[in-house]
Amino acid sequence: MQAAEMLADEHRLIGRVMSAFAHYVDQLEKDVDFDPTDLGEFVVFFQEFVEFRHQDKEETILIPELVRAGFSWDERPISEIRRDHEHERYLVRELRYAAASGTTWSKEQRRHVVAIARELVAFLRAHIDKEELLLLPAMDRLSSAVSERIRSDFERFDRIHPAVDGIVDLETLGNRLAERYAA
Repeated sequence: MQAAEMLADEHRLIGRVMSAFAHYVDQLEKDVDFDPTDLGEFVVFFQEFVEFRHQDKEETILIPELVRAGFSWDERPISEIRRDHEHERYLVRELRYAAASGTTWSKEQRRHVVAIARELVAFLRAHIDKEELLLLPAMDRLSSAVSERIRSDFERFDRIHPAVDGIVDLETLGNRLAERYAA
């Protein structure tokens, strides 16, 4: 499997979890049939899989290779991807604070969580589209040797970072959440 396909597979899983999260947020907003502790599980997935696995691979492996190949660190698409990652980290951090504050929220706290969550859903969907349109095609401009090195580095990254805090498999967590909150 090529490196671009590996990222695209991760995008598909992230997209499934985002759809489930959107459904979860609908239930949260209506205060109907939702498990408040699941917010914490979504946050774990967003932090550990999206941020610490997917984005770290892009930022520590792919982007440096693209820069070495002539892409500018300060111009599109690299600058936009980096800026998007920072904004997404902010949104997830806000949700992490909400999840850590307990499961009994005031009406205003619930409104805030819903607003941040909806922003994250829209933002991540647009970000994935941007990566599919700008970042993955940029990989086609790399030599086959560089592409192979990226693929190998991605695989090594996944072997080195397989589990977090007792979660054996982040993909399993994502799939479980996607199934639990399938629309």
